[in-house]
Amino acid sequence: MNNKTIEDYEENDGLNIEAIIQCYNGYIYTIIKNSITYKEDIEEVLSDVFMVLWKNYQRLDKSMPVRPYLVGIARNLIRKKYKSINIKSGTENIDNYENEISNYIDIRIFNREK
Repeated sequence: MNNKTIEDYEENDGLNIEAIIQCYNGYIYTIIKNSITYKEDIEEVLSDVFMVLWKNYQRLDKSMPVRPYLVGIARNLIRKKYKSINIKSGTENIDNYENEISNYIDIRIFNREK
């Protein structure tokens, strides 16, 4: 996995999101798949991750690697997805589940970065 920065993906006063998707799609998909069961939800969160990055890249530190940004966005969107699922199902206590997701993702990222 490369450690390219946001700046490495800029071209013509914009972000080359296609190159980022090509490089990181599998990695982010795996993170999401390990947290979300339904394929439709996985694909929705996956596309949202790249959209959020693209919409907000002007506010990011361009010298920082892309991967941590993508992982952080994915993590937040996974939490948001579980909150919406639990609200629809009538389950209001999501704190324990959020902690489980957080711990799992943190461990997976830590292990991959070694």
